[in-house]
Amino acid sequence: RRGVKATLYGAYLKLGSRLLRHARVIANSGATAEVLKETGWTRSDVVPLATDLAAVDTKPSLHSDSILFAGRLVKRKGCSWFIETVLPLLPEQVHFAVAGTIWDESERAALDHPRVRYLGPLDQVSLARAYSEALCVVVPNIPVESGEYEGFGLVAPEVASSGGVLLASKCDGIIDAVIDAETGFLVEPADPYAWASKINEIRGWSLEARTEFTSRAKAAAHAFYSWSRVADDTRAVYSGSQK
Repeated sequence: RRGVKATLYGAYLKLGSRLLRHARVIANSGATAEVLKETGWTRSDVVPLATDLAAVDTKPSLHSDSILFAGRLVKRKGCSWFIETVLPLLPEQVHFAVAGTIWDESERAALDHPRVRYLGPLDQVSLARAYSEALCVVVPNIPVESGEYEGFGLVAPEVASSGGVLLASKCDGIIDAVIDAETGFLVEPADPYAWASKINEIRGWSLEARTEFTSRAKAAAHAFYSWSRVADDTRAVYSGSQK
């Protein structure tokens, strides 16, 4: 979004929108469709993505007292923000596990917190198991000065499909990656008290309540965030029949 390369790429996109002014673009979220307008692409259709990740067979349990973050460690994904502002509001026994790769050295420092455990990158089976065993999985994206944004947020449907409980920021393309209150919960971005309140609510769930929610979330995610639905929606765009 910044620098010489970004400027050149933006010019390339603007030229393309003029040369292909009758073209339609398939965007992975409403946020992406909005950003397309910056370079002149005004004809777009939103087709949210899907995931193949599925639950690993595990015996239902209440949860560990550990919150999970999974993804690249860059500022906009909010990992260090969560550690610094939300974790102190939670009971001492609640810990924070981080899975992913470090892209931003400024994010690395937050991992030294005594209640944080860095897991590094996980394979797909280990990731699906970690999603389901965590108290909840957080996608705490925050606005950043650079203007970078989350185009979709694939972790969100992965968590639901794996039998986990998802909390995600109500911003950017993440909104299209979550069916609010069905596959997960959307929380106001950069509001630590809203995050802490929702996490404490989930900590208070009974095993029955947790199992009921994750079962419904898996079913909803498998139905909507599936590649067959993506294929149907894409075909509808090409045929001109998408709603």
